[in-house]
Amino acid sequence: MTLELLIGQNNYADRASATVRRISHNMLESLEFEVVNPDLGEVSPGGEVMLLEDEEPVFEGIIYQREIRRERGLTRAKCLAYSYLISYDRHIVFRLYRPGTYAGEIIRELAQLEKDVDTTDVADGEQLVTDWPIENVSALEVMRDTARGVNFLLLMKPGKRLIFRPKTAKTPLGTITENEVRRAELLEDKWRMRNRIIYVGSDGEVLAECSEEPGDSPLVVHDPFLTSRAEAERRARTRLMMEKERGLSLKLEVASETFRTIGIDIGETLTINLPSLGLLEKEMVVLGIEYQPSISERTRTVVLGGVREYLEEFLDELMRGETTSRFGHRLSAAEALSDVSALVSTVMMAQKLQADTRTIRIINKPPLVLENPTNIVLDENGEACLAAGYTSGSFEFSYTPQSSLFTRWLRTHYLCRENKGEVKVELLKSDGKVVEQDLPPDYEFRYLPKVPGELTSDESLWISENAAVTRSALSIVSGRSIMANRTGPGVMRLIYPSSRLLGWRLSGMKMFRLYLYSMNDGYVTVRLHQSSQNYLTANLRVHAGVWTRSETYLTDADIETLNWINLESELPTLNIDSDFLLIPAVNEKITMRFTLSRMSPTDESPRVGLVKIVWREGG
Repeated sequence: MTLELLIGQNNYADRASATVRRISHNMLESLEFEVVNPDLGEVSPGGEVMLLEDEEPVFEGIIYQREIRRERGLTRAKCLAYSYLISYDRHIVFRLYRPGTYAGEIIRELAQLEKDVDTTDVADGEQLVTDWPIENVSALEVMRDTARGVNFLLLMKPGKRLIFRPKTAKTPLGTITENEVRRAELLEDKWRMRNRIIYVGSDGEVLAECSEEPGDSPLVVHDPFLTSRAEAERRARTRLMMEKERGLSLKLEVASETFRTIGIDIGETLTINLPSLGLLEKEMVVLGIEYQPSISERTRTVVLGGVREYLEEFLDELMRGETTSRFGHRLSAAEALSDVSALVSTVMMAQKLQADTRTIRIINKPPLVLENPTNIVLDENGEACLAAGYTSGSFEFSYTPQSSLFTRWLRTHYLCRENKGEVKVELLKSDGKVVEQDLPPDYEFRYLPKVPGELTSDESLWISENAAVTRSALSIVSGRSIMANRTGPGVMRLIYPSSRLLGWRLSGMKMFRLYLYSMNDGYVTVRLHQSSQNYLTANLRVHAGVWTRSETYLTDADIETLNWINLESELPTLNIDSDFLLIPAVNEKITMRFTLSRMSPTDESPRVGLVKIVWREGG
C-alpha cells in the first residue's frame, strides 16, 4: 500500500509517525499525527490535510490543534485534524424551522454555509412537529443534535461529500468469520434493553406509548415541558428503534487486507459468523473504525453494535439528557436519576429559557448515590461512611451538563462530619486532572480575570506597536471590545497589560479563550508570557465578518504563571473581546472524589451527607 499525507504543498508521509485515524458514528472523524521538521506555516491550525491510501483520498480535513516541541535538534509537531465538518463550528446561526421541515432539509440548508459541499447523500428523515427556534448556536451543534435526535449517521467524506442517513442494517457487504479475525471482544448487557417506551409530559400526562412484543420491559421518560402528543409519538418511535440492540457491542481486530477487500466503512452492514462467541449469521452495523495508517499496517479495529447503537450510548445519555429531544425545540431540565435530584432556578420567564440566565444545581442527598465506592457503605440515614473493619475508603460523585446553553461552572458544596476520622475531597476534570486538591466544603471555581471583561475595560492598559488602540461598541461577550487599527505596513503588536505583571497562576486551568473579529481573513499569533524566554504560542485563524471564538488548551508542559499577553497580526483591523481568559473546566464531566479515613477500625467513621454541584446556563 502506498501512503501520502498531504499538507499544503508537501507530502509528509515519510516524516510522520504516531498516525491514528478514528471514525465513529457519534463523533467527528479525526486524524492524529506527528511530523518531524515541518513547515510551520503549513502544519498549523486551520491548515488543510489529506490522507491518501493507494492514491485514493480516505481523509480530508482541517488541522484543529497543534503542539510543537524541540528536542535533540529536531522540531516535532503533534497535530489533531478533524474532517471538514469541524468548519461548521465557526458558523453561529439564528434560525426558525417550522413544523413539517424534514431533518434532511435542515442539514442541507446548513451545509450551504460552506462552499462546494455535496449533499446528494443527505436523506430526509423525520419531520418537525413543532417550531424549532435556534438562537446563537453553532451550525455544527445543530447538525449533530439533528442527527442524534433522529438516530442518523452524520459524516463528511473526502470531496466534501456529506452523509446523513439512518443507522439501519442494509444489504451486508460481506461475511466475517473466525478465519478473518485476529481478535474479538463481545460485550453483552441485556439488562438495559427496553421494548416499551412511555413518554410522560406536562402535569404527568401520558402523551405517547410505543412497544414491541412482548412489551414487558418499559422505559418511562419524563419531560415536564413536553405538551405535544405528535412530538411525544415521534420521540417514542425513534427511542424504540434505538433500544433494539442496546446490550450488544462487538470489537474486532481484522487484517488490513480483509478490511480493504470487503470495503468495510462506517454505517455499512456485515454478517458475523463467530460460533465461539455465539454469533451465527448475525447482521451488525459498523459504528467505529480505528487504525494506524502506515506502509506496514497489518490490522484494523472495527466496532459493531447491531442494527442500532450500543450500551455505552445509553449510559452516556443517563447523564447528558434524553437523545430524541435534541431534534426540535426543547427546554433543558436535568432528569432525576435514582435519588439524585436536579433543582433548576430560573431568573426570567420559562418561556424564554434559551435566552435567559439560570443557575442549575445537581444535588446528591441521602440515600446518597455512590460512584466507584471502595470500602464505603450507606448507614441507616443514607449517608456515606466506612465499612466495618476498614480504616480508609473512597467514593465519587460526578455530573456532565447535557445542555447546549452551558456557560460555566460556579461552585461545589458538601456536608460532612469527620467524627474521629478525616474527609479529604478532590475536584477532577474529565481527563482526570485536578482542579482543586483539597476541596473545602464551599468552593467557588476560579476564573481569570476575577472580573469578567476586565481585558477590554481600559485601552490605556494596552501597549501597541504599529497600531492605534481604542475601545469599540462592537462586542460579543462584554459591553465593549478593544479595537486595533494597523498604522503602517507589516505586523502590528499588542501587549496586555502594560505593566507585564499579571501574575496569574495557571495550575488547574484548562483553556485560554479569546474572541476575535476582523473584516478580513487572516491569522493572529498569541503568546502567553511568563517571561521573555518562556511562553506559550498559538496561531489563531480569523474569518472575515464574524466573531471567531479561539480556544487554546493548556497542557502540563506549558508555563506556570501568566504575566502578560502578546498578540501579533498583519490584519488591517482587529477587535478583541473577552469575558474570562482562563477557564478551569468546560462543558465536561466534573467529579468530586471523597476519601474517608480513621486511625482505627473501632473509631467512629467520618460521614458525608450531602453533595452539590452548581453551574450556569445562558446569559
